[in-house]
Amino acid sequence: MNWGKGLAIAMIAFAGMLAYFLVLAAQNPEPLIAEDYYEQELKYQDRIDAGSRTLALSGRCIAATREVLTVGFPPEVKDLASAVRCSCCARMWPVRTALS
Repeated sequence: MNWGKGLAIAMIAFAGMLAYFLVLAAQNPEPLIAEDYYEQELKYQDRIDAGSRTLALSGRCIAATREVLTVGFPPEVKDLASAVRCSCCARMWPVRTALS
């Protein structure tokens, strides 16, 4: 087989693969863009911002044992520490807050 036939076979194989992926993509029932994509992006950006604000805090401490769940708050959120209530885990652990 000469190089011309090999090149033709390679081009036909490439075109066949492209056609296969095109048919596969056309059968995808999921839309790639949601109708409310802007609102979804804003919600996701809020999650990203919350994570970066959390990393910017000076100190974090969460420790759990069988008896006690200890949550330490950095000085920046001193007002929040007095308002924290843990109703979902109150039966499992007594809640104690420790201000850093």
